[in-house]
Amino acid sequence: MAINGKHLSGSAPYGYTMQYINGERTLVINPETAPHVQTIFNLCLEDMGPSAIARYLTEHKIMTPGAYTYFHTGKYYFEKRKTYPYLWEKLCIIGILNNIAYLGCVVNGKNHTSLF
Repeated sequence: MAINGKHLSGSAPYGYTMQYINGERTLVINPETAPHVQTIFNLCLEDMGPSAIARYLTEHKIMTPGAYTYFHTGKYYFEKRKTYPYLWEKLCIIGILNNIAYLGCVVNGKNHTSLF
């Protein structure tokens, strides 16, 4: 429930997984992908920009979030990425760096509908 600070999204941010603990959906650190998130933030702290971080992850053959999801769950993501599972883009890096979930914040209800 949003009012209780629970994560309501159907998917977990990269570096986390959703698990049921005591009957409640909870974000849990994913030991396979969390180190990659830490690497992204550490490279940023070393003054690497999003494009350079994307190149680094691509060169080190770190699977992108979409590719990881596809290969572990079979859930669809962009078709062109199936053949390039290690090709990171700077916009993905920017999204991770700007995601306040990595600060421990829970944000729900960001979408809204306007009648006018």
